[in-house]
Amino acid sequence: MSSQKIAAILFAITALFCLIAGFTFFSDRAYNIHIAGGYVTLPSLVVLGAFALLMVTYACFYYAYPALFPFKWLTWLHVLLLIPTSIHFMFQPDWFPQGPRRYYENASFIGQYQSTFLMIFMAAQVLFIVHLAIGVVKAASRKSKTA
Repeated sequence: MSSQKIAAILFAITALFCLIAGFTFFSDRAYNIHIAGGYVTLPSLVVLGAFALLMVTYACFYYAYPALFPFKWLTWLHVLLLIPTSIHFMFQPDWFPQGPRRYYENASFIGQYQSTFLMIFMAAQVLFIVHLAIGVVKAASRKSKTA
């Protein structure tokens, strides 16, 4: 089995875990997301459903188009960056309402910790796009050589 198919299976398992967590473990919770000086409160099923949709999208790409991902190490780097950070965001306790918020909490260690994981999460998205672009260019160059 190719590394892309294994990555697709791992993303599908993570998506299933997100949905199960949204319907069971976190069904009574809401996420407080700090945006532009305020907080947006979303039900856990919405947030975890978005993570599940993202994971299903990646699973479909890796399963349906394995030829577009030529580098095994980039595939595994994407998996190893994205899945743990997604699971981290699901279980991050600072996102759940725990009482009144204070403005001085924005520069706390937890905020910096979340920012680091957000940067890793975004780097994984960029890595996927770069890997896909490399694969598309390689596939196009192979087609032009055979034509």
